[in-house]
Amino acid sequence: MLKHNYICSQCDELIQSQKQMHTWWYVNSNKHIQISIFLKNKWSDKVQNRTQCPPCHGQIIMTTQFNKNHPPLICISIANENVQITASLSIQFFETSRRIKYRLCGIVYHGNFHFTARLIDKNMNTYYYDGMMTGPECILEGKFNTIENVYEVDQRKASTLIYTLL
Repeated sequence: MLKHNYICSQCDELIQSQKQMHTWWYVNSNKHIQISIFLKNKWSDKVQNRTQCPPCHGQIIMTTQFNKNHPPLICISIANENVQITASLSIQFFETSRRIKYRLCGIVYHGNFHFTARLIDKNMNTYYYDGMMTGPECILEGKFNTIENVYEVDQRKASTLIYTLL
């Protein structure tokens, strides 16, 4: 679970606290960027909508706080090919904590009002799934690092990356 806290930058008053059960981020970039760098920047203190603290008129800052258990799955919606799809992520959730490793276990593709997917097992074998074309079967495509274009399959673009805790 994670929590977003909205705190005044001047008087440290907690304005609002929002709990979330999921770990899902939307990543959009106009330049080539690694996901772990994007997330680190996203978790930094951010001014929230230029709103002001009611008592002292200080700026409101949003912080993201994780509980002691790291999320077992991380889902990341991507908007374009500027977001680098990597086989693994290494994320530091707290300044003082060690980096936590995740591996890519799925990519969801979308296009023409239809979803398909690539599933990646622990050995990095990559399987293609399209319920309309393959039925209940997954087709082995080979090792993840041999896939020529992970951003697109059958004219559908990668839309969501799913990483699992190692």
